[in-house]
Amino acid sequence: MKIIVLEIRSQFEDHLECLDIRLEQQKGEISDIQDYVKKRADIERKYSKDLDGLSKSMYNKHREILKNEDAPSSTAILRELVKETRKTARNHAIVEEIFGTEMHGRCHKISSDVGRVYKQVSNHQADWARCYPYS
Repeated sequence: MKIIVLEIRSQFEDHLECLDIRLEQQKGEISDIQDYVKKRADIERKYSKDLDGLSKSMYNKHREILKNEDAPSSTAILRELVKETRKTARNHAIVEEIFGTEMHGRCHKISSDVGRVYKQVSNHQADWARCYPYS
């Protein structure tokens, strides 16, 4: 029985070492993902702001002619460009919100879950070691 206990203990320790390595890898990966998500949110925010500024600038520059529904076809194209640019700016603002809030929160939860599971495994291994000491 003592040999079996020692073998199981050795396997637990080996598995815990592997788990230590995997935990560090996952922490690094999650950190990289969080950095990516933050940078992507910043880019989306800037792009959305720039598009919104472009849309407002063009609208303000051509306000009078854009209000005229009977304007020439070039005005219709300009009106559509301003409208699409405004819509694209809103869409990128939504993407920024998703990356800046939702994804960041999910990464934090994953990180917490990984740490919690690791702690549970470590505690179970320690409990088992107390129940079945070497001697």
